[in-house]
Amino acid sequence: MAKYPIKTVSWYIRQWKIKGKGDTDEVCFYLNGTIVFIGQPISEKILDSLQKVREDGHEIVFASARPIRDMLPVIDHTFHQLPMIGGNGSLIGKEGKVVKSHPFPEHVLKEMKRLIVRYEATYLIDGEWNYAYTGPLELSNKYRSVSVG
Repeated sequence: MAKYPIKTVSWYIRQWKIKGKGDTDEVCFYLNGTIVFIGQPISEKILDSLQKVREDGHEIVFASARPIRDMLPVIDHTFHQLPMIGGNGSLIGKEGKVVKSHPFPEHVLKEMKRLIVRYEATYLIDGEWNYAYTGPLELSNKYRSVSVG
């Protein structure tokens, strides 16, 4: 569990604004290890606190290294319409859909494929809603269990 209770988030936001450091009403929450623990959905206590942040007039944005498809199962459906930044910034989602993606340029993909073949490397390649995985089966089942599509 987090060392500092999330119920104080609104207080921190107000303090940030009072000190003139924040001029936006948007608050971004990183999922993994911050409000999501061990891959479990966001707890009711944290969801209640997030709702209070929204009621205070702030727009919530969720961010993660995960692709959007793997963010949705850990975020309560009542928050699916909110903006999401997934895949370390390569995917932007809103209303539960990917609205923008930034894939690797073609020349980078070509080089990655060449290296995979050359070194007979296993890989996990994420797309907007699907993935390709060639590693150990037990990890494949782990990825499959968190995917929604």
